[in-house]
Amino acid sequence: MSHRNRMWKEKIICGLLTVLLLFGVGSRVYAAGEDGVSVYLPISQTFDGNQTERVVYQLTALEANAPMPEGSADGSYTFAMTGTGNQEIGPMEYVHGGIYRYRVELKTAEEKENYIYDKTVYTVEVYVKNTDDGLRAEIIVLDEAGMKYSCIRFEHAYIAPAAPAPTPADTPRPVKTGDDTAILWYAAALILAFLTLVFIRRVRLNRTANDREK
Repeated sequence: MSHRNRMWKEKIICGLLTVLLLFGVGSRVYAAGEDGVSVYLPISQTFDGNQTERVVYQLTALEANAPMPEGSADGSYTFAMTGTGNQEIGPMEYVHGGIYRYRVELKTAEEKENYIYDKTVYTVEVYVKNTDDGLRAEIIVLDEAGMKYSCIRFEHAYIAPAAPAPTPADTPRPVKTGDDTAILWYAAALILAFLTLVFIRRVRLNRTANDREK
């Protein structure tokens, strides 16, 4: 899939989700020093081939002080998605302004035959800004090449195996030119048929001659 096509697809699928997250939840304003701001990371997964395969991912903090979702351990958070759909990772609570960086990548270890997994590694930057009304957060998603996306998106595929080729029908075994035994049998059959015809003709001639004598 070309980069341009992928950009259009992820804009359509992720755009609405991102707007809702950034302006509904991620950009909620709180008084500085009190509740801070809560952020949810939008994740989108597609699985071509109508598959409902379970895929595991990992969110890793790239700074020691970066907030993480509940259930994280040692700066890492593992989550899974099944089939095609969207998911929100969080909340991550921020009480101080700054730039917080994360890495999101595929963690499904087992490679399965006929499956193609999207191994894009995303860098997520959460910009938390102090405003007159409190803290406000903005999410930026980048791939390895530094291209910006509106959400974290993984596109996997399943390619059905090709049907086995039909087995050719058995053909009669041709008689070998040098097969002397077969030739002798054919010659004997022809001679026997010839002698039978001669005998039948001779019998008929004798009957005809006898009939005339009478």
